[in-house]
Amino acid sequence: MGSREEIQRLKRALQLKEYELENFLQYARQIIKILDEERIFKAFLSVVMGQVGSPKAVMRIKTVGEVFVLGKGIALSEEIKEKISKGETETKEILKKLGFNVIVDLSFASEETALFLKNRGVEHFLSLRENYLALFLPEGKLRDDSLNYIKALFQITLLAYENVLFHREIVKRQRLERELEIARSIQTGLLPSRVEMDGYEAYAKSIPSREVGGDYYDYFPRDDKYLAVIGDVAGKGIPAALIMATLQASLRTLVKFHEGSPGEIISMLNRNLLERPQEEGPVFVTFFAVELSRDGKFRYTNAGHNPPIVLRKNGEVEELEEGGVVLGVGDFPYTEGKGKLGKGDLIFMYTDGLSEARFLNGEELGRERLKETLVAWKELSPEQIGKRIIKIINDRYEVFDDLTFFIIKKI
Repeated sequence: MGSREEIQRLKRALQLKEYELENFLQYARQIIKILDEERIFKAFLSVVMGQVGSPKAVMRIKTVGEVFVLGKGIALSEEIKEKISKGETETKEILKKLGFNVIVDLSFASEETALFLKNRGVEHFLSLRENYLALFLPEGKLRDDSLNYIKALFQITLLAYENVLFHREIVKRQRLERELEIARSIQTGLLPSRVEMDGYEAYAKSIPSREVGGDYYDYFPRDDKYLAVIGDVAGKGIPAALIMATLQASLRTLVKFHEGSPGEIISMLNRNLLERPQEEGPVFVTFFAVELSRDGKFRYTNAGHNPPIVLRKNGEVEELEEGGVVLGVGDFPYTEGKGKLGKGDLIFMYTDGLSEARFLNGEELGRERLKETLVAWKELSPEQIGKRIIKIINDRYEVFDDLTFFIIKKI
């Protein structure tokens, strides 16, 4: 008789375990689909209460950026909620006075989960004080198998919470990528796609090291002349791109309303930079401007920029250095240089992203090698030179900065 009762007891225990396992699997399948952390922890609370037979429960969980105080079967005053939320020491005593006779510390996250959260500034899942579950049980205690079940449920709950964090990061990254793509399209639209200058062939290209960059080139017809410019904002990415866009807007306004020489234009541009609000921090920009007549005569000013290269048809090389300091340093004068391009001569303007490009062994391209390369290509058109540069850089060099060049050849 006793053995029959024992068999029945074991069958009931087995059925209970099967029921628990089915509930556990069903919970796991559903919880992982939820992408809201509060709903995840509410679901956990409801399942635990149903499993252990608790008519009321309170849970405190601190997540990334928020503390949840969740109650079911009881109405908590705002004062008590605030105390629990703040993690005040007397809150567990308060919960006991409200009839909660079992408090489970939620401090058994997996090592992987704990590390994941710790790397995001959340260490509270490892704390025995800050995250807990308060239950009312008629028998006054929690069976070991029920505690193990709660632990297993909480592990799945934490995995679901990790899933929420990962999903947020993915959504944030996708949104940022879309915004950066839009910013890149806008920035690309600000730069001339083609450069057309009577009496000259020209080709320009700007390749940001990130989605957007701080390099700039442009040109402006001015009666029977052209003003061509190139600049490099200190820094990379979005901050440099914003400064570049502001600089471009200022320059276009200056060119439209002032007939000044390159030195005068650069001086006014420099003053505009210096007048920016001081709390925004200093901005430094290297800049070069050259005004070309249709007969090949030119005058220029170099504000701390890489000296553009004048390559003569016979292979002789000059560098254009006359000017002054980098824009944004102070209100200093800018002097001008001048010269003349003969048929077949060219001006090669570039930013330091090109000269500082590194070969795979760490060696820089450098100004001297760049000049030697240009001499070898002196018979080519600006577009041919530009496309060869891009191919060589892509094939042989690593670029760590925005890269821009502007080539103008007298025809």
